[in-house]
Amino acid sequence: MQLCSRVAFFILFISFFISPAFSQITRVTGKIIDAHSKELIPFANIYFSDKSKGTVSDFEGNYIIETSTAPDSLIVTSVGYSMRRLSIQKNQVQQINIYLEEEVGSLNEITVSVTENPAYRIIRNVVSNKVNFRRVTIKSYSYESYNKSKIGLRELDEDLKKQFYLKPFAFFFENMDTTEGKPYLPVMLLETVSDNFYQKDGNKQKEIIKATRLSGMKNESIGKLFSNLALNVYVYDDFLLMFNKNFISPVSSSCFRHYDYELLDSGYIDNNWCYKVRYFPSRKQELTLSGIMWIRDSTFTIKEIDAKAGQEINLNFITSFGWRQTYTDVKGKSLASSEQLYIYGEVLIPHSGKTQKFFASRSTSNKNFNLSPSFTNSFFDDKATTIVEKEAGEKDDTYWESVRHDTLSNSEQALYQLSDSLKNTKAFKRYLILFKGYIPVRKIELGPIYKVYSYNPVEGNKFRLGFRTNPKFSKRILLDGYGAYGLRDEKIKYGAGITYFRKKDPDEIVSFRVKHDIEQLGFSQVTFMRPDNLLNALFKISAQNRLNFIDEYKLYYEKFWTPNLSNKLQIRNATIRPVGKLEYNKEIPETNDTANISSITTTEISFYTHYAYKEKFLRGDYRRISLGTPYPVFDAAVVCGVKDLLGSNYNYQKIALSIRQRLRIKNIGYTRYHAEAGKIFGTLPYPLLELHNGNQTIFYDDYIFNSMRFFEFVSDQYVNIQLSHHFDGYFFNKIPLIRKLKWREVISFKGVIGSLSDKNKAQMILLPEMYSLSKEPFMEAGVGIENIFRVIRLDGIWRLNYHDHPGTEKFYLKLSVHIDF
Repeated sequence: MQLCSRVAFFILFISFFISPAFSQITRVTGKIIDAHSKELIPFANIYFSDKSKGTVSDFEGNYIIETSTAPDSLIVTSVGYSMRRLSIQKNQVQQINIYLEEEVGSLNEITVSVTENPAYRIIRNVVSNKVNFRRVTIKSYSYESYNKSKIGLRELDEDLKKQFYLKPFAFFFENMDTTEGKPYLPVMLLETVSDNFYQKDGNKQKEIIKATRLSGMKNESIGKLFSNLALNVYVYDDFLLMFNKNFISPVSSSCFRHYDYELLDSGYIDNNWCYKVRYFPSRKQELTLSGIMWIRDSTFTIKEIDAKAGQEINLNFITSFGWRQTYTDVKGKSLASSEQLYIYGEVLIPHSGKTQKFFASRSTSNKNFNLSPSFTNSFFDDKATTIVEKEAGEKDDTYWESVRHDTLSNSEQALYQLSDSLKNTKAFKRYLILFKGYIPVRKIELGPIYKVYSYNPVEGNKFRLGFRTNPKFSKRILLDGYGAYGLRDEKIKYGAGITYFRKKDPDEIVSFRVKHDIEQLGFSQVTFMRPDNLLNALFKISAQNRLNFIDEYKLYYEKFWTPNLSNKLQIRNATIRPVGKLEYNKEIPETNDTANISSITTTEISFYTHYAYKEKFLRGDYRRISLGTPYPVFDAAVVCGVKDLLGSNYNYQKIALSIRQRLRIKNIGYTRYHAEAGKIFGTLPYPLLELHNGNQTIFYDDYIFNSMRFFEFVSDQYVNIQLSHHFDGYFFNKIPLIRKLKWREVISFKGVIGSLSDKNKAQMILLPEMYSLSKEPFMEAGVGIENIFRVIRLDGIWRLNYHDHPGTEKFYLKLSVHIDF
């Protein structure tokens, strides 16, 4: 997923730029421990006696708390344990491991049979009664939410800090904080305050972010991104979606097949008699959790739940994580009033061969629940699930002090100042170039860097210099262009465009583009291995000597009616000429001779429709970046070619429809499917027909046929389908030695059926190795292993038919790079 790739890359990126600063303070660190069992106590509440600061222990029992005041004692509380007050030293750094005694409870009031585990009756009552108090039974509700997310580094390697690329940031290491003697560096802090709304009729949801604040940045949509990354689990659901994995809930309908339970204690919590139940997996290799639940005796609703996933879980970058939720009963419905999420992980630092450990945390507080809000008829009309108010990123300190449900520590407060200092360093700006791929020069940016050099047999070594404007030039107008030159063909190429963003949210765009450059037909437009790519030149992937020189002019108008529905109207004129070893020829029936066609020209008017229910986006400087949707995505295109318009040679019509989706299949991974059908009406030469995308590279591509050659198949009507299922290690996790490698299984199938009419065949002589699909569908199947070294995927692809075609094999081995949790 793109989204996961961005998050993983961001964690690696921030590990280079670190920013703590602390004054003299009272700081206490240590662990919270059960006095009898010696087990670590997660999510204990720790605060100073003067209530200046408070914190919560993580799921390994660790805590750190600090203040600039001078309190004389520390107070610790946890559900099921007696409160403890300890004396501390003022204005000192100290380590104290705190032991808590369990509150006296009584199990004598529970009547059980001799043969039954007493915890089973309690869990059965939760499962059987949850249908009555789940939030999906509420017709509508609303609440206010405060979220605080933090990312940081821990146990910084001393050799890493001495690397040359970190020398410009040495000032960040001067005053390191420590937890049990280990460096602890918060590097990013995000706060959001939002109002949330739900209406059962139509399953309508909306979040309005009223305020968002990211250390050192003023991009309101960042708050939207982290809102999408929230824990957002409801323990009563059968499956809890976290890190793109479906974890089985400890109170799912099938929980007894995956968990075992133990009744530990009982006692009063907030005047509610509750049972303390421990749950743990029956089998380690499943996507299950372990922890403690406090369950109300009167309603069998969950009061509090602590959960932890162990290191045996097949997750990338994350070594362990845990969370805690507190539920409150609102008019007989069980809703989460607070939650805390803690993540520990590590990433490999390039060139050093070492790993850098990181942590992330997110705390959420929900209040002001209303189970009967009144909505206007148009409240949900825009269909946006998350809306960021225009001034959300401009709130001052006074506003934040009034709306926070919690307080900030000294280190968190310092991040807002230190992030600005980091951004202004020259070294940070240089490293940011590698991250974005563009070099900023005042109001323009030069790039992209990965297209500066490319190679193909026709142009030889090709050099390209491009640019684009940035918001300093204009927030509404985007100019871009490039110039290129091939040393072998000695021809200048260029492209340019102007895009006007008339409106944003929802977008309304007008754009005009021109291009005079070489392209390869039958090559996927979305693959990262484009012919003008630096990687293509470095790996000398294929002899692309059948190319086309294209002169293209394109004008389009695009309008988003809602965040999920858009249309685009486009007029395009293109003249295509063959270059390299490619020739366009046509048979002359009267003489049985052939005539060379130097070029073909087309002018077409196109209308596109895109619909993706509940698709989420991140707002960039100009365009939106899709974060995907769990629902099907529909695309449709209607194209009309007009003869004699701007020199066009052809009249024709094209229709194409497609549907795609990533579908989570309970706890056995996810399926991706993409189906497309198209038909062309009229008489056209093969460059304007459907050239099915082949792949003669060593890399696997999700969007094309990986055992098909370029220019191998052409159709004027077709249906193709692409299927893949990613098991997320469902089978490998059951093999002890393989499980440690965290490999994951994937299978795939792709097929296309089509035909080519005789009248279209007669328009231009097909290439010697070009065929129609009239004989039978083309099919390929694959089996792969992904997550090798966390990023590599290896696929074995079997070409299932058409083995008699020249230059083809029955089996191909393909590589790809994929970053995911």
